[in-house]
Amino acid sequence: MRTGQRQIGQRQVGQRQAQRRPQRFLGEALAALLVIVLVALVGPAQATPLDEAMTRVLTLRSADVDDRFLGSAFLWGDGRVAVTNAHVVGLAEEVRMVDRVGIEAVALVIARDSVRDVAVIAVPASFADGRMGLPLATDAPRLGDEVFALGAPWGLSSA
Repeated sequence: MRTGQRQIGQRQVGQRQAQRRPQRFLGEALAALLVIVLVALVGPAQATPLDEAMTRVLTLRSADVDDRFLGSAFLWGDGRVAVTNAHVVGLAEEVRMVDRVGIEAVALVIARDSVRDVAVIAVPASFADGRMGLPLATDAPRLGDEVFALGAPWGLSSA
């Protein structure tokens, strides 16, 4: 009889353990479901104004054998010109532009004013295709507005 009691006791213990197994994974399953629902609700990430602006900033390098770092420029208007400082391009007639993802193009410096320290670069059509430049602000910034300083100081691209 004791043997029978043990078997019943073991059967009851086995049944209790079998009932606990699904409960043990229930918490993990609910956590996974919560993550899936939250991701679905959030949807795809939207680009911030900073991200948008960074796609319009270029690193400039010399278009010669030396491949020297020069500085940065930004696409302007319809994206067919880039603007930089005159001291960045110096006397160079051509510069190599590199975008945020590493796409490169050699471009022609079409204007420079050393007094105002500004230079304009013609962006090749193949490089400009589908790109837009930074828009000009229509209003003066107000106190508390976000302002970004973008460029490539000391050769750090996309800083």
